[in-house]
Amino acid sequence: MRIETAQRCPLGAVGTKSEVAALKWKLALTLVSGLVVGFFAAIAMQSLLDGFLRSHTKRSIADCRTISSALEAYRSANGRYPPLENGVEGLKAHLVPQHLRVLPERDSFNRPYLVFTNGPTAVVLSTGRYGVVVEGGRVSRAADWGELQATAPN
Repeated sequence: MRIETAQRCPLGAVGTKSEVAALKWKLALTLVSGLVVGFFAAIAMQSLLDGFLRSHTKRSIADCRTISSALEAYRSANGRYPPLENGVEGLKAHLVPQHLRVLPERDSFNRPYLVFTNGPTAVVLSTGRYGVVVEGGRVSRAADWGELQATAPN
């Protein structure tokens, strides 16, 4: 009858050399599989966040088109645009319920829409996720941009 003596492995566990080798392989495979799963989870999360951003952007674009169509319908009926000094909030009295059931006042990023006239047409803008307007390569905060448009000649 032969009795094997237990050896101390470098990891501090007690077992034979084959058990220690098997334990090292299990540990290595666990770490590698954890890294692979983490990598794919990060890619999936980024894709999900990009999808949310695209859906918010498409919703804001659709709202801008809706407001713009209602403004054109008002102009066709009355020969002029409604007063735009108070922005979207001031349009509610003129567009609801004749031209719109519900007037979207804020975009999907919870920022108010910008409405102004540019010559003979009305323009509706969403400042988007970051609250800025890019025009001609120049980036402006929405508040600054609104003041510039109010003072610009039409």
